[in-house]
Amino acid sequence: MNWNSAATSTPPAHRADHRDQDCVLFPHKGHKQTIVHHLDPGFVRAVGTVLCMREKGDGGRGEEVTGVPDSAAASTPPAHRAVSPVQSSSCSRVITALGAAVCVLLLAITCMGAAIMLCLNHSEPDVKKSLQQCTNDLSMYKNYVRKTFSEPCELCPEGWKKGYNGSCYFISTQYASWDFANESCSKLGAHLAVIEGREELKTMDSATRGFCYWIGLSRREGDWKWRWVDNTQLDEKKISVRNAENKLQKCAFVQYESVYSKECHSTLKWICEQDAVRF
Repeated sequence: MNWNSAATSTPPAHRADHRDQDCVLFPHKGHKQTIVHHLDPGFVRAVGTVLCMREKGDGGRGEEVTGVPDSAAASTPPAHRAVSPVQSSSCSRVITALGAAVCVLLLAITCMGAAIMLCLNHSEPDVKKSLQQCTNDLSMYKNYVRKTFSEPCELCPEGWKKGYNGSCYFISTQYASWDFANESCSKLGAHLAVIEGREELKTMDSATRGFCYWIGLSRREGDWKWRWVDNTQLDEKKISVRNAENKLQKCAFVQYESVYSKECHSTLKWICEQDAVRF
């Protein structure tokens, strides 16, 4: 793709403060939510099953990836580094669901045994009440297992973060020009981040913590239309570029939930993006 931007420059040593001096910093906001499924402790002791728990993470807000695709001293884009896939936190659903399935089976067997014992030693109302409790617990486990397996498991390479809508982000820690950043992402089998809309900007904000990062958006003289690295034109109804009236600023970066234009030879960190592996 022919981008009219300044020549590729070598990323200088990492200096996190003054390089982002033209990026307005705001208070950082974050949240964490944990969901745990509870089972009545008395019932667990009665049937001898194990309480199965599931915890969902917070998406990594406030945590920055330290892996870097290229050396600070390199004068050319780094060679491709193979990255081994690691299991995403979302894939813990599979293990948890298997445990829940075992719980369902044990619970069903226990209910059958309990029904027989109650028939021999208790009145009919007691039997019906106990069977209804077993039925309710079985239904709860079945719904949990069904919901867990209905969602796809997504894997990102080691050193990458789970992004928006089944994507993975690589958050660089080095500084470079837009062209250098674009080629570095290509060396990793990825591309500079393409943003679908406001929701993805929010997701990206949680990964970048308010600093400035190159994204895969630029324009060229004569056309002056903002285009992504996949050559699709920017939908300005979804995302607008600030400072775009300055024709010298032909490349774009993201900060918080906004996109700004900047000279392509400027040195910023960058975000690579690729699809997660699903199964």
